[in-house]
Amino acid sequence: MNRPLVPAERPRFEVLGGAGPPLVFAHANGLPPGCYRRLLTPFTADHRVVGALHRPLWTVEPAPRVAPWEPFGDDLLDTIDAVSPDAPVVGVGHSLGGIATALAAARRPERFRAVVLIDPVLITPFRRVVYNHATWLLGPKRALLKATRRRRDRWPDRAAAFENLRDKRLFREVDDAGLRDCVDGMVEDAPEGDVRLRFPRMWEVAIFSRAPRAWGALARLSRLPTLAIRASRSNLVNDGVWAHWRKTCPTARFLTLEGTHLVPIERPDEVGAAIRAFLDAHA
Repeated sequence: MNRPLVPAERPRFEVLGGAGPPLVFAHANGLPPGCYRRLLTPFTADHRVVGALHRPLWTVEPAPRVAPWEPFGDDLLDTIDAVSPDAPVVGVGHSLGGIATALAAARRPERFRAVVLIDPVLITPFRRVVYNHATWLLGPKRALLKATRRRRDRWPDRAAAFENLRDKRLFREVDDAGLRDCVDGMVEDAPEGDVRLRFPRMWEVAIFSRAPRAWGALARLSRLPTLAIRASRSNLVNDGVWAHWRKTCPTARFLTLEGTHLVPIERPDEVGAAIRAFLDAHA
């Protein structure tokens, strides 16, 4: 009996358009680059904008039980080397993508011209140990993992996906135009004729199961122009984390913008203007 062919791994990045100095964007867990269309499109006027795809969007490997975060930084460096082998890039990352960008820039700072980290997943060192090794003590983590495992991942069509996601708390402050971008970025046609999530939910679970070790990387970013953005109502970068980050990377520019963790999708114009002003100041 013939063995089935193993499918080739898929592309690791999406070129969003533009010409000029490269800007490489790394997305959040479960939210592919298309979700950020309104944030990224204006930068195509003077940058070549590339959306780096995290491993669950291109690997053929099944999700592990737990996904350490360090490989996401290594993957991002591979993408940067592929799309801009000679010139350093502007690295912009949100959430998981913010941590991947920080890890990559700390490891090879010469590959970056500037770094923008938007509401990255940061947990103080002691709490990270508890998060990674004592899940039974953390009700919110248990609830997050349970909800992600049970998340709906198929719909009859994109309109049905839109209606379903419209009622979710995560997207409560995202307007309809932003939610349509999210559906376009998150959903793909399935062979059965319906649509499904591009980013497998068990990969989301594996990523959520582990908190990153990122403070050492953030400290090393003092060598690079760095913009740190948090949402005013972030459920990740609270006041304690924010204060610790400011001490860890005192040369960075720190900015709080109104919104929740999805602030780059909720308020793309404000986030984009902040990034633009920062890049103009470091041209």
